[in-house]
Amino acid sequence: MPADPRKLLDCVTSLEGLELVNRLVDVLGAAVKASRAAVGAGLLPSDLQIGGAE
Repeated sequence: MPADPRKLLDCVTSLEGLELVNRLVDVLGAAVKASRAAVGAGLLPSDLQIGGAE
């Protein structure tokens, strides 16, 4: 069974990695979302965060 491309990248730890993800997202026609850790590290804005503790 082929991998689901929407689930292939779940960890970006640098701005360089984020640039690569953004290029891939454009090619796939997908969307970038962020973990709390990515938002907390300043890699992505909070409006892209998924989930969260209430």
